[in-house]
Amino acid sequence: MATDAVPTSQAPSRYPYLDHLRVFLVLMVIVQHAAVTYSGLGGWYYKEGGTLLFPEFLGFAWLQSHLQSFFMGLLFLMAGYFVPPAFDRKGLGKFLRDRWFRLGWPSLFYMLLIHPTVTYGLHPIYHPDQSRPSFTDHYLNYLWSGRVFSGSGPLWFAIVLLLFCIVYAGIRAIGKSPVYGVRATPPPGNWAVVGYIAIAGIVTGFVRVVQPLGTDILNIQLCFSTQYILLFCIGILAYRNDWLGQIPTRFGFRWLGIGLTVGMALWLAVILASKDDLDLLKGGWTWPSFGFAIWDAFFCAGASLGLLVLFRDRFNRSFCCGDLLIRNAFSIYVFHTPILIAVTVALRPFSALPSVKFLVAIAMAIPLTILMSEWVFRRIPILRAIL
Repeated sequence: MATDAVPTSQAPSRYPYLDHLRVFLVLMVIVQHAAVTYSGLGGWYYKEGGTLLFPEFLGFAWLQSHLQSFFMGLLFLMAGYFVPPAFDRKGLGKFLRDRWFRLGWPSLFYMLLIHPTVTYGLHPIYHPDQSRPSFTDHYLNYLWSGRVFSGSGPLWFAIVLLLFCIVYAGIRAIGKSPVYGVRATPPPGNWAVVGYIAIAGIVTGFVRVVQPLGTDILNIQLCFSTQYILLFCIGILAYRNDWLGQIPTRFGFRWLGIGLTVGMALWLAVILASKDDLDLLKGGWTWPSFGFAIWDAFFCAGASLGLLVLFRDRFNRSFCCGDLLIRNAFSIYVFHTPILIAVTVALRPFSALPSVKFLVAIAMAIPLTILMSEWVFRRIPILRAIL
């Protein structure tokens, strides 16, 4: 039952545990892309190929599908959480200028510089029988062909978030009365979580009939769009109602446990039912596709609730190197692509199981990306300003 208390002036502007959780999720993005490199499951700039042993295939499939089910959605939820107070403080014009500066410019930087540089560097690997054109020719072709519009790489997240912020700002601008502050109300319970799972899972299943897994429009995968929209909106509501601070610890851990146990059974059932044709999972009018979409929503709910209470209760303070990671989180996200690719290409001559090379790659790429971000990229004034 909601309280009738008068809204408070503002919630705190920073939450250490959310900063730490954001760093964790960004590092999981690197893990995910390294896994794609060696498993071949999913899309990424560089995939080494090779034959996986069945235990490796199962391990990669488990890791990648579980990460994909929640990590970007949870980032959208946290982003949505900080949108209302930013709009309250800045108003329409300053809010939109700030969102463009923080999201639009980094996206353009990636599309205009990082993406074409990476694809140019990979040309000899994917086209060994062709002479590599000059970078100028490669770059001009990239621009004039229109491929630049789909060259956002991981920065698709920033572009979609910018669009969400524009929509939010438009709704606030045409609203009859401004909304300020926070009203503490009890967070949603079990039935609300079940409702989210049902809505997200079923709608996602229908979306994947026309936009299966592995497809995109201008590098934006609509097959996950339902989750992203819902969790961004939930983040906004969570701020206004102060839900994150009130989620009971047992409630969050219980749903995490359900996601790992019941969710594991559901995941295995769908995977094994599709083992002869994994394309059945991707989309269309197939029960494995709808089952996989519902599992996505199921594990996303459990993992998100569990991680939020875990980080809130255990990591809501400063840690050694924590501030370094927090201030570099977005820079790590932007620049992990060329560094991870450089590491995995350098490891190409070495003969080892894909799972072993995966572990070596993340052990090298993560610290290297952090160090390069802190000591190189963010020391460049123009980059420091937008990162």
